[in-house]
Amino acid sequence: MTLSGTLPEADSAAPQPRFALPLPIQRLRFTVQMDAPVRLPAWPGSALRGLLGHGLRRTVCVTGQRDCGGCLLKTRCLYTRFFDVHLGLAGACCDRGAIPHPWVLDLASLPSRSLAAGDRLAFHMVLIGEEAAGQLPYLVHALERAGQRGLGPHNAPFRVVTVEQETVLGVGGWHALYEAGNAQLAPLADVDVTPPPAHGHWTLQLVSPLRFKRRGRLVGPAEFTPDHLWQLLQDRWARLQACFGAGEGAAEGTWSPPPAEALSVVSLQWRDWTRYSSRQRTRMQLGGLVGSLRVDADALGGAWPWLWLGQWVHLGKQTTMGLGQYRLLPEGSA
Repeated sequence: MTLSGTLPEADSAAPQPRFALPLPIQRLRFTVQMDAPVRLPAWPGSALRGLLGHGLRRTVCVTGQRDCGGCLLKTRCLYTRFFDVHLGLAGACCDRGAIPHPWVLDLASLPSRSLAAGDRLAFHMVLIGEEAAGQLPYLVHALERAGQRGLGPHNAPFRVVTVEQETVLGVGGWHALYEAGNAQLAPLADVDVTPPPAHGHWTLQLVSPLRFKRRGRLVGPAEFTPDHLWQLLQDRWARLQACFGAGEGAAEGTWSPPPAEALSVVSLQWRDWTRYSSRQRTRMQLGGLVGSLRVDADALGGAWPWLWLGQWVHLGKQTTMGLGQYRLLPEGSA
């Protein structure tokens, strides 16, 4: 699959046209208020993902079966389409290997790990594709039910305070969708996803561990090359568009591989983290790459908008836990 889009000219005096993204991306901010103290784990993505999954299953499951695999409704169930995608999705996207989830957690701006009763916690979620965006009311309700179950090792309860939508991707312009006590959800607004002009040098900062394999083995700092990032980026967009895009033809165009000098490693390290799997009832040791790379935006050509927008769809494994997130910052501001 190839990728296309219209990147505005940097020196044009006319109003800049918006970038034509073949599938919608909605970045949401959920704010909750703690009703009891909580200490978040070092990486809370696993806990938040588990809470959302539990709340959504309680919200939409009509059979009460313990195992989704034997359920007659699995290909139509919202829970499987969000959490057990290998059961809930089928079709052309399956031909591209692992099926992606239609959402990721964005946890780069989480506060300190310790919260008191009355403190507020805000986290971001990105919904990918029209179907995922259309299911937002279920997600809000699922988070409210998750708040009754509680967060952290002592199940500290919380309440949903607000849900907001970012109307200029990566810039802000937050649009209120929901407030506590209001039984209605406001319609989603149009989102401007236009990347900045492809000019100058940027720092690509891996803000959460990037975890991926090549030839069956995890890639560490010594094995990583810039080509790995381009391959991950192209594969990520190809799979997302195959599964959640506007059908065939949505990604027609060309994206030539950028020259080698377009991306260079500044520093990379391996960071381990541990999560508890309630399904497998065991602790799992996970890890990935963190650090920074230098990007020459002028050399990227048609790859620049996809690299820019990739900040909100993440790369590699465990993206629904917030892994594989990166940020692009103008050189000197990192």
